[in-house]
Amino acid sequence: MKKVKIAGSHTLIVSCGHCKTSLLSYQKVGKGRLLRLYLERINFSDTPLQQELICPNCGELIALLATTKAKSFYKMKRGKYNIKRIND
Repeated sequence: MKKVKIAGSHTLIVSCGHCKTSLLSYQKVGKGRLLRLYLERINFSDTPLQQELICPNCGELIALLATTKAKSFYKMKRGKYNIKRIND
């Protein structure tokens, strides 16, 4: 099933800040920093999505799973990840 493009969004590749291993593809909406990864916007993931988002190559902790009343998301650890925008 193909994901629907949200207006004003772009695709990011999130990678480990320590070893540069690609972790997942994410559909970000709007400008600004990447503070939260909402689970429904993750396009694909090379790593298993569990309580903690951990790099499979070096074991670095990238994010922690959190939940609000309506949505689950990963709260990103500053300085532990890199992002690369894909032109689409």
